[in-house]
Amino acid sequence: MFRNNLRTKTAIVFISIALISIVIVSITTNILIINSFGNYVTKSTDKEFSNIANTLAAVYKSEGGWKSTTGREIGHAAMMEGYGLRLRDKDGKIIWDFSSMSYMMNMMGKWNKKNISEKTLPIIVDEKTVGYVDIIYYGPIMMSDLDFKFLCDISRYNVIATVIAIFIALTISIYVSNYITRPLINITEVAKKLEKGDFTAKVYDIPKEDELFKLTAAINHLGESLKNQEILRKQMTSDIAHELRTPLTTLQSHIEAMLDGIWEPTHERLKSLNEEVLRLINIVKDLETLNKFESDMLKLNKIKFDASELVKSILTNFEASFAEKEQEVVKNIEDNIMLFGDKDRIAQVFVNLISNSNKYTPVGGKIKIDFYKDGDYAVFVIEDNGMGISKDDIPFIFERFYRGEKSRNRETGGSGIGLSIAKAIVLAHGGEISVESEINKGSKFTVKIPL
Repeated sequence: MFRNNLRTKTAIVFISIALISIVIVSITTNILIINSFGNYVTKSTDKEFSNIANTLAAVYKSEGGWKSTTGREIGHAAMMEGYGLRLRDKDGKIIWDFSSMSYMMNMMGKWNKKNISEKTLPIIVDEKTVGYVDIIYYGPIMMSDLDFKFLCDISRYNVIATVIAIFIALTISIYVSNYITRPLINITEVAKKLEKGDFTAKVYDIPKEDELFKLTAAINHLGESLKNQEILRKQMTSDIAHELRTPLTTLQSHIEAMLDGIWEPTHERLKSLNEEVLRLINIVKDLETLNKFESDMLKLNKIKFDASELVKSILTNFEASFAEKEQEVVKNIEDNIMLFGDKDRIAQVFVNLISNSNKYTPVGGKIKIDFYKDGDYAVFVIEDNGMGISKDDIPFIFERFYRGEKSRNRETGGSGIGLSIAKAIVLAHGGEISVESEINKGSKFTVKIPL
């Protein structure tokens, strides 16, 4: 039963193309061989007929004229070869005739009037026509039994070669079909496993062809991404629970203490509860802000501004923080870099990166900040020799609520949403952000924003 799948259809297409090509080539080759052989036989026959006329001319010259026996052996030999001769003088009188139809039919047993051809050649001696020879033969061209056998052998060999070619074409077509579709089948199997939640599934049989290689790489990358997203989903659930648990627990314990009469609802305690409520509000606000960026709902108030002055102004505001930790700050800020974008949002990106670098670089550490123009982009690079980020954490560092060092609390690690917002802002401007880092050696963040 016909199977409606790519492998079967591909094999059918290849086999059909191969069979059509083989049949066309076989027929064309057979026709060309027959035509070429016919031309060869025609030329060979013409030469043989010309030799007969020349031989009769030589006999005429040697005997000094026509006699009833002149050249009869030539006519007899021709008859034995399968064709007849009739010799006539210059006036058309028959000297001898080896072309009697009844005689030839008895000899050959295959002639009929419809297949008889006749050709007349002049016999020339000393540039004068002394007679004529009529050559009667079977068929449009004169072919011997060996000639017929040769053509039959050629046709038979052509059929054998065609059958062999068809067998080879079938084998190659099936092999090529399997070779092409095997990676697609493997990818389909992996996709089914991914659909069922098995994110560890991969295509290990990597094809060499560019298109199939890219497709295989894409499905493997998809599996890795889904696996990472699953890890992040679980991590985010845990982190959100952690973020909410602390203020909610504080609120609950304080309120229960007040309800049980253990604590008096003093102004200081109510103020503390209010701070925890504000803390919850800020977490929700951070989530709303990030969702707006990631869903393209946030409007960017784009203006043309001097980004160089913006970076210098932000660094000025951080001078006290740098001085407090005795950090060495190296600044290379190119002047007059004009950007068209949301100034406040871009400032938020720079502030977040500078703040993180200041926070995670130890006392006496070094921070290097570069800002320059590269083609159609403004490039902001901040590099430090701080605590760094582990290789396992780098792929997730821009995900919401992700904090590489699980032991960090909110005071030292932040909400875990700052880099997510920074990335969303950069992407909203059509730019890109990347990180290079090594644990205990420092980090390097690079931001590229279109001018």
